[in-house]
Amino acid sequence: MKVIKQFLCWFAFPLTSSWRAVWLAETVRLQEAESGCFDDAVVNQRVVAEAWSGNDALTRRAVLLANDLGYQHEQEVVLDWYHRCLLVLLLLAFFLGGSTSLGFLADHNEKINLLWALLLLLGINFLAIGVWVVAMMIGRKRNSGEWLFQIVQWASGRKNSAHLVDGLLSFLQRQKATPWLVSVVVHGFWLSFMSGVWLGLGVKLLTQDYGFYWGSTLLFSEHIVPVVVALGKPAAWLGLALPDADLVRATGEGVQYAELARYQWGAWLLWVVFLVGWLPRLLLLLFAMERLWQLRKPVPLPLPPEWLSVKAWFDARTTSITDARGRGASHPLVATPYEKDFNQGEPVWVGYELAPHLVQQHKFEEDAKGFSQVDGRQQQVEVLSYLAALPHGARKILLICDANLTPDRGLKRFAAELRIHSEAVGLMLIATSNQEQKHMWREQVDSMQLEWVERSDWLRQE
Repeated sequence: MKVIKQFLCWFAFPLTSSWRAVWLAETVRLQEAESGCFDDAVVNQRVVAEAWSGNDALTRRAVLLANDLGYQHEQEVVLDWYHRCLLVLLLLAFFLGGSTSLGFLADHNEKINLLWALLLLLGINFLAIGVWVVAMMIGRKRNSGEWLFQIVQWASGRKNSAHLVDGLLSFLQRQKATPWLVSVVVHGFWLSFMSGVWLGLGVKLLTQDYGFYWGSTLLFSEHIVPVVVALGKPAAWLGLALPDADLVRATGEGVQYAELARYQWGAWLLWVVFLVGWLPRLLLLLFAMERLWQLRKPVPLPLPPEWLSVKAWFDARTTSITDARGRGASHPLVATPYEKDFNQGEPVWVGYELAPHLVQQHKFEEDAKGFSQVDGRQQQVEVLSYLAALPHGARKILLICDANLTPDRGLKRFAAELRIHSEAVGLMLIATSNQEQKHMWREQVDSMQLEWVERSDWLRQE
C-alpha cells in the first residue's frame, strides 16, 4: 500500500521522495559552479562523521550546505505553491469540462445531434492527445517543463527562488524526467476535464428529456451502425441496455423521443464519453506515472572542477578547504571517527566573543580544554576542527557568553555545530545584571536546545 501511494504521488515530490535531496544538491552544485565553493569546513566534518563516501558524500555535503543557506525552507515554499497550482489547475479543468457539456446541452433543449455531440465532447480531447504524441516524438527540449515551474515561481511571488527552479529543471533534465513529469500534469488536467464533461452530461441527461438523432449529409446508416454497435459491446457485457442496429437506423431517419430510445441513447452517450474520452486519459496518466516511477533512482551528480578536490578529500579524509568568500583562508581538518562514545570525551569550554577584560576577570575550569576568545568564523572553525579530531568527541561543552550582548544567527549556528560533537552543550552567562536581558537569553537557550548553566563546575558534574 505504501509503494502504491508513493507511485501515485511521486510527481508531487512527497516527503519520502529521494528527489528532494538531489534537487537541493543540484541547486548548490550550480551555485558553486558559478561563484565558487561555499564555506564548507564544518559541513565537511559532519559528512565524514556520518560515514558518507564517494558521490554520496558530495550529495550529502551539498544538502547540508543547502540547509544552512535556507534552501530547504525555500524548497518547501516552492513545493507548496506547486501543489496549489496543481490543485487550481485540476479544479479549473473540471469546471471547464462541466461547463462544456452543460453549455452544449443548454443550446439543444429538445433534441441532440449525436454526431455533433461526440465531436464537441471528444474531439478536443483527441486533438490534445495527438499534440502530446507529436510533442513526445519530435523531441524533448531542455526547457520543455520550464513554463510549469515559472508559473509556480510567479504564483509564489518569490524571485529569490529562481535558483531553486533552475536547480530543479537541471536535475529533471539530467534525470530525463521532464517530459514525463509534464505529461503527468497534462494528462491529469485532461482527465479532470473529461470527468467534468461526463458529470455535466450525466446531470443534464438525468434532469431533462432529450430526443436523439444522427444528423449527417455524408454518412449513411451503413457507416454508423457498425461503429455504434462496436462501441456498445463492452457495455452490453456489463448488462447495460444500449441501442441495437435497428434503433441506430431509425435514429438516422428521425428524432427518437420514445422513452426507451431516449434511455438507450443517453446511456450510450455516457458510455462512449467514458470509454473513448475518460478511460484513455486515465491509461495515459498511469503510463506517464509509471515512466516517472522508473526514473525515481537519482542519477549521480556531475562533478564540476570545484568538486573534484572535495571528492579527493572525502576519499582521503583530509584536505584544505578554501573559503569561497575570497578570504583565501585554508582550514586543515582531521577526520572524525564514525562512532564516538561521548561519555569518554573531554570537557571543553568556549568563550564566545568575550571582551578581554571579561576573560581576565573570570576564572574558568583549569582541568578542561578551553578557548577563551572565539571571535569570528575562522576561530569557530578551529574549535570545531579540534572537536572533530577528538577520538570520542567532547563529554560536555560549555558555551560562555556575555549577557550584555544579543544572541545572533552566528551564535545559533555555532551552537548547533557544537551539538554535533557532544551530547551535552550548555550555555552560561557572565556579567549578568539585567534580569530582563537574562530572561531573553533564557528563552533563546531553550530555542537553541541547549542546557541553561549557572555555574562553570557543571563541566565536572556527572
